[in-house]
Amino acid sequence: VERCTRGIWMWGRPVATVCADGSRAAVVLLDTEGLGGLGDVDEAYDATVFTLASLLASTLVYNSLGTLDERAIGALGFCARLSERVRATRGE
Repeated sequence: VERCTRGIWMWGRPVATVCADGSRAAVVLLDTEGLGGLGDVDEAYDATVFTLASLLASTLVYNSLGTLDERAIGALGFCARLSERVRATRGE
């Protein structure tokens, strides 16, 4: 697999939609490089890209190639710790 995403890419334009509860939302697809993605950046850069993507997203998909190794488990732990600290409520 050849990695090519650098930073955060936005795919297409926002799509207006109506949610199941009747509220309106805009759907935007973001693609980010993975944690340790291109290998030539430090952990602070990885954490910044991941945190920004997490704050922009209402749903986050963690994709891993192959089996989960110690590095992937560490990345998932980072995701879990971040989610405990970041909370948003409607209207904020």
